[in-house]
Amino acid sequence: MIPLPYPTARGLAVAGMVAAAAVGIVVAISRGNREPGRRWLQAATILVVALAFRVSLSVVVDGSPSDIFHAFRFVGDRLRQGGDIFVPPWIGLSNYPPLIYWWWATAASIVSTGHDHLFAAVVRAPFWSLDAAIAPTLALLRRDSVGVRAGWIYALNPVAAAVPTLHGQFDPVVALPLLLATATVGSRPLRGGLLVGLAAAAKPWPLYFALPVLALVPKNRRWATVATMAVAPALAFAIYGVVHPAHLGLGILRVAIYVSHWQGLGMGFLIPDHAAVPILVAADLVAAIGTLGAGFLMARRGASAAEVVGVSALVLITLAPGVSDQYMAWPLAFLLLAGRLRGVAAVTAGVLPAIIWIDLWFSQNQGSPMPVIYFVSTLSTGLLAAWILLESGRQRTPKARKQQIHRLISEAAPR
Repeated sequence: MIPLPYPTARGLAVAGMVAAAAVGIVVAISRGNREPGRRWLQAATILVVALAFRVSLSVVVDGSPSDIFHAFRFVGDRLRQGGDIFVPPWIGLSNYPPLIYWWWATAASIVSTGHDHLFAAVVRAPFWSLDAAIAPTLALLRRDSVGVRAGWIYALNPVAAAVPTLHGQFDPVVALPLLLATATVGSRPLRGGLLVGLAAAAKPWPLYFALPVLALVPKNRRWATVATMAVAPALAFAIYGVVHPAHLGLGILRVAIYVSHWQGLGMGFLIPDHAAVPILVAADLVAAIGTLGAGFLMARRGASAAEVVGVSALVLITLAPGVSDQYMAWPLAFLLLAGRLRGVAAVTAGVLPAIIWIDLWFSQNQGSPMPVIYFVSTLSTGLLAAWILLESGRQRTPKARKQQIHRLISEAAPR
């Protein structure tokens, strides 16, 4: 990778990210207004601020498109020229369903070869735009003052913003439809299933949380919901298979056995990427069992679908050894939708040093891994997951339920 040519801009990015995290903490600990006011006006303001923050971070890496953008160009050029990407050497960079690769090919068609800076800007613009859209979506879905505060916290969340801007990853393409799915799957399971499938058609990580979420769906609708989840991924592969049928099965297998990228986050600070295969398999198995167990436990305790996904994601990024920096953003929007504002502010503070180091130094071949801050990141996500699980257990006691009812009545009483 090419080192950043603008150290001053990098310093400004760090200062801006720290300041944004501080504002998020202030918003999280404040009580806010009881009445949200004009929701659409507030949502529009939140969107403008979220976009401005992500544009400013995108400028930081404009001068040095890293290897991820070269991978986007490499695969995109192959596809737009009529080639099959599920063959060597392209298959090594093709870990996802075909949907996102069609966008890479489109971006490669828009920007000719040799204009790397422009290509990097064009190809990731939809990613950070959709990420910004999550912020007002939170405000509109909650329809209360907590939702407005959640929107502001996400709009200025540096961990979430770093994923599509500094790293250039497209996880917001997954997160937005999955967020909408968690808001609808309980009342409209078929619509929720379609949205989960749309998210999984970009990246398969929503499938980690699909089983616990299905526990919230009425039993007589579960199989139909599963079927709707399969629609978008199956359609994407079917369309690709019409043009390139020869290696379609190999491509599906590649997506199914997705090989994660070790950075030292999660349990990666204890388990190196060159560890013996049985150790890595055992660690992944423990992470999978822990993720499913936490998800089903939250669902059984009556948590919302958003909180089920948020807590499951926290457990996954804590226990898995092959955790990349973009995984750190997975639980944030869902926890905010569930009202866990202070928890998100706290975990952001714990994770942010690792995100800054990885995205602005280590990924630019400047410096070596930092196990201490990686450990702090893992400790932060693990403690928040443990706290929510313990708190949700206490809320199931008769005394806790009685206190919660009295609190809700007192909050609803006129003043």
